[in-house]
Amino acid sequence: MQIFCAILPEYQGRGFALEAARGLVDYAFSTLGIERLVASMAAENAASVKVAERLGMICEESIEKELHGAVYEGRRYGLTKSRFFEIRNLSGPKLKRN
Repeated sequence: MQIFCAILPEYQGRGFALEAARGLVDYAFSTLGIERLVASMAAENAASVKVAERLGMICEESIEKELHGAVYEGRRYGLTKSRFFEIRNLSGPKLKRN
């Protein structure tokens, strides 16, 4: 499964990406039974890096990739099911489900 997120400029900085990501991560671990998730992003994408880190993800790898003569830097973050639930239980009540 792969998920991509883009927020229109007028809605950025309001926490929508973090809220959506938390819901998706919770669903992946609670309902789908996935044991580990990985997130990849451009190193300069500060908003995506912040979301990953606020989810409790840990930077596991820095990546350099050449594409069309330019070098792009990326980061790969990982999160295990057990770490996610440990963090969630320490931070307060569970997410509401409709």
